[in-house]
Amino acid sequence: MLDDARRLRPGQFALPDRIWIARWDGAANTSTTYIPEDGWRPGGRMKQYRGGHNETWGGVTINIDSNFIDLGAGSQPRPEGRCPGTRLRYWKYPTLSPAAAPTTRVKAIQCLLTEQGTYSGAIDGAYNAATIAAARAWQAARKFTPTNAFEKRHWTALLAAGTRTTIKRGSSDESVYRLQRALNAAGAGRFRATGVFDTKTEAALRSYQSRLRIAVSGVATPQTWNKLQRGL
Repeated sequence: MLDDARRLRPGQFALPDRIWIARWDGAANTSTTYIPEDGWRPGGRMKQYRGGHNETWGGVTINIDSNFIDLGAGSQPRPEGRCPGTRLRYWKYPTLSPAAAPTTRVKAIQCLLTEQGTYSGAIDGAYNAATIAAARAWQAARKFTPTNAFEKRHWTALLAAGTRTTIKRGSSDESVYRLQRALNAAGAGRFRATGVFDTKTEAALRSYQSRLRIAVSGVATPQTWNKLQRGL
């Protein structure tokens, strides 16, 4: 009846700004068969898509329902504030060797190794002796066998380095950038790191978790971070 009033008698009733939909169809979205897609969009829907069920987190089992929220302006990326002027976001991170020409990806390594405390030179993009020495020192500290090449596993671990914050779809903070870059480096995704945990990030994370044979939750748990930070 509420949607009939919206569609058939526009302007005659004071309608709510937002609606809550109870539709236990198992689809994590705000779509339903009884309200057209043009109603209360964007930013005006919340849907309970799954009723009460048991879930276990941190060894504790609770009975909860599942809801998908699309309210307000949505998650907004926060300024990262790392490595001013140095690009960190790429779709892929190729292996670098001593023969590599200067490149912006080397600048990313130099910046991140500076944060890790093993590099103190110029951020100039040159994969030179100083950069290689810093990379080897970081590799040794992370229990990798030191090598002059900077490979996929090294990229994955370096990009993921930091606090193992549990994040999921809708999250928006510094750790989302790290997760998105690390998933790209690991070959689980190919997308732009935006700082917002969106559907593409969740799909890539689920793919990664499936490949590593850990719980496929679409949530970046400490276990997931552990795998990424080990370069797996």
